[in-house]
Amino acid sequence: MDTPRWKQLLNRPEQIDPSGVDIAIIADAGDVAYRTALSKWNKLRHGTDRDAHAGIAYVLADAFDDHRGLEEIATEWPEIFPEEFAWRTMVAEPTKPLREIFGPKSLAVLKRWLEANNGQPLPKEAARTARALHPDDRGQIYLPLRRELINNAEPEELDAAERIADDLLIAAAAATPDRTEVRRTVLSYWGQEPPLDDVPTAEPDPGEVPAAWDATCAMIANSQHSTFADRVIAIVADDEESWNGPGSDAESFVRALGKSAGSTADAKLLEIAKAQVPMSGLAVRTLAERRRRIARAEPEMGARLKAIIIGMREHEVLIETPGAATRLALAKQRKADEDPKKVAAIVAEAMGRPTGDELAPEWAAFTAWLDNAQLPAPTPVPAVAPSKRSDDRGLGRFFGRSGRN
Repeated sequence: MDTPRWKQLLNRPEQIDPSGVDIAIIADAGDVAYRTALSKWNKLRHGTDRDAHAGIAYVLADAFDDHRGLEEIATEWPEIFPEEFAWRTMVAEPTKPLREIFGPKSLAVLKRWLEANNGQPLPKEAARTARALHPDDRGQIYLPLRRELINNAEPEELDAAERIADDLLIAAAAATPDRTEVRRTVLSYWGQEPPLDDVPTAEPDPGEVPAAWDATCAMIANSQHSTFADRVIAIVADDEESWNGPGSDAESFVRALGKSAGSTADAKLLEIAKAQVPMSGLAVRTLAERRRRIARAEPEMGARLKAIIIGMREHEVLIETPGAATRLALAKQRKADEDPKKVAAIVAEAMGRPTGDELAPEWAAFTAWLDNAQLPAPTPVPAVAPSKRSDDRGLGRFFGRSGRN
């Protein structure tokens, strides 16, 4: 009998994909998978394989809300945010357990440096961690420490100090975007508010986005105040060269709009989508995802994926039906223009099933069925009632009639 996919994944926890599907497969397996993961953690925590140890602790926290493994590592490992976790935040958004457990550890280091600066090394690692996890400093650390760093840096340390100050600026904008001093500090770099201090931002390296831009996008994405978010969106939108190009600055702005509480975010995404600029395609997808999130609608490809999975089971390409969390994770990653055969291959790989000669008869039968199957169409994008400050004209061009009011 084939080994269940969840068990295959737990056998190599260091290789588990943090983007969602692997974790969902394990979570769908329920109590038996939890007990297996817990047993594996009890063995690995006393060994020397840090990658596997960190991986199983990550699984316990993310799939089963058991934080003991992460808490133990945060206490016993010397790093502020071990690389065994940090790489995962480059692939996917940091999870809530990672932020809650390792974020305060970075704040503690930054606070000690702020209170007892006596020639100790610059807090580069702690600042980088704070930027990634953005724990709430209650206005007591990030901005005061920026000033302290610049005011006390030796000439040979100034560039490094400025880059650390940049990390702290972005951390502040993401963690506390609605604090007055944070708003004023970020907007002062746009000439929109009087500066609270004279802390500069570092000169970006070639291809690097200025820190003030990243901080501004963080405020757009994380502010809970619609009126303020709209103000910042308008400021950035006036700088057309920044969002109509192919660079990461334009991408950051589009992604921030997708998360924003601003009432004008929809309209701005639509404008970018219609502008025929490099980020137009991303703007279309981001606007659709934003509307689905707000409406709590199912993923665009949910129904089609379900039909493909049923066909794969009927033709024995799959031997088990993916659970609800797994189907949702897979559906979120699918696109309307994807070849159904490619979708089936992705599902099979996610579930640990062969896609080559080993199941050639099953795949042949499934492919023949698929060629004649009437698959469900993509689920329409939910309509959003227009506000005084938005304009939905032209949505049909991107989403069809269902996207229009």
